[in-house]
Amino acid sequence: MRFIHVADLHFDRTFEGVPKELPADFLKKLNQANEKTLKNIITSAINQNVDFVIFAGDTFHQKNPSLKNQQLLMQQFQRLEQVEIPVYLIFGNHDYYDENRYWFSFPKNVVLFEEEKVKSFIATTQAGERYAVSGFSYRQQYLHKSMTQEFPMRNSQVDYHIGLYHGDVQDANFAPFNLSELKSKNYDYWALGHIHQPTQLSEEIIYPGTPQGHTKKELDLGNVLLVDLSGDKVNLKEIPVAAVRWQKSVISLAHCENNATVLNYLKEQLTPLATAQTRLLEITLTETQHLVNFADMIVNGQLQDLLNQQWPAQIFVHKLAVQETKAKISLPASDLLKKQLLQEFSHSEIFKEVLADLATNKITAALLEDDEFCQEVLEQVTEELDQQFEWGQK
Repeated sequence: MRFIHVADLHFDRTFEGVPKELPADFLKKLNQANEKTLKNIITSAINQNVDFVIFAGDTFHQKNPSLKNQQLLMQQFQRLEQVEIPVYLIFGNHDYYDENRYWFSFPKNVVLFEEEKVKSFIATTQAGERYAVSGFSYRQQYLHKSMTQEFPMRNSQVDYHIGLYHGDVQDANFAPFNLSELKSKNYDYWALGHIHQPTQLSEEIIYPGTPQGHTKKELDLGNVLLVDLSGDKVNLKEIPVAAVRWQKSVISLAHCENNATVLNYLKEQLTPLATAQTRLLEITLTETQHLVNFADMIVNGQLQDLLNQQWPAQIFVHKLAVQETKAKISLPASDLLKKQLLQEFSHSEIFKEVLADLATNKITAALLEDDEFCQEVLEQVTEELDQQFEWGQK
C-alpha cells in the first residue's frame, strides 16, 4: 500500500523575514509559492499512483482561510477526485475546525475528521487491500489532553491500520502524547503533524516536516513523505515539493586576492543554486581579513544589493554577513551538557521563568507567548554559544 503523508502545509501563510520591497519577478514567485507547492503535492500523488493522501493538520495557517485559498484547495482535491485518490484530512491547532468557516463543499473523495474525538474509517485500495484510518481534529486552538487513549487497538480485520495525530510529545498545549502509548496500539503507521522539522520518532511514527518553509528558521525544508507499507516493513522516500527554499551558505573568500575578484567568485559559487530552484539565501562570508575596506561594502548593503541584481527571479539574499575570525574561549564542559541545558530551557515554563522580568512589559509579555519567538531566541543562543566557546569532552 502506498500513500503520501503531508503535514503543516500552512497554505495561506506569508513569508516572514524578507523585506517588503523585492525584485518584481521574485515577489511574484513568492506570492505564487504556496499555490505551486500544493499543486506539486497533488501532482506527485497522481504521478506516484498512490492509494490515498494524508493531510495531518494545519493545512491552513489561519483559522479563517480566505475564500480564494479555500477554492484553490478544493480545486486541487478535485484533481485527486478525478483519478479516484481519497484524501484523509485532520485539522490542527492553527486551522482548528468550524464548519461555518468553509464556503465550499469538500469533494466527495475527502474524508474529514471533524470532531475532537477519535473516529475510524475503513476502506479498500484498488488492489484489494483493506485499511483503517483513525484520527481526530482540533476544535479549538489548544488541546491540553492526550488523545492516545481514545485510539482503538489495531483492527485485526484489516491489512493496515494508520493513525493520524497532530500533537507534541513535550508541549502540554497541543495534545501531548507518550511515544510508548502510540506504539502500544500496534498500528502500522502513525502520520504525525505539528513539528515542522522532519522527525522520525520510531520506524513507523513520523513527522514529515513542513512542505514549504515560510521563515528563515525552516532551512532546507520542503518535502512530503511517500510511504510504502509492505507487510511489517515501512519504506519512506522524501519527495521535494517546495516552490521556494530557505538556505544558508558559508563562503570562504580566502582565494580572492582583492576586492575586484570577489564578485565574480561569488557568482561562480551561487550560479548553481540559481539554476536549481528559487531560494531565499543567508550568506556568511569567511576569511575576509586580507580584503581592504571589505566590511564597509557589507555594512552599507552595497554588495548585497549587487548580488540581488544578478538573479532577480531565482535568488534573493535576505542577509549577508561577515564572520569575524577570533579565538574561541575553551570551556571544561561537554557539548552534551550544552545540549542538555538548551533542552531544559526549551520547556516553556522554564523559559518564561528565566525571562520573567520581560513579562512586566505588555509588548515583551506578548512575545513570551509567541512560540516562534521563543524558539528563535534559543536558536540564537545556540549559535552564540558555538561561535564564542570551544566545548570540551568532559
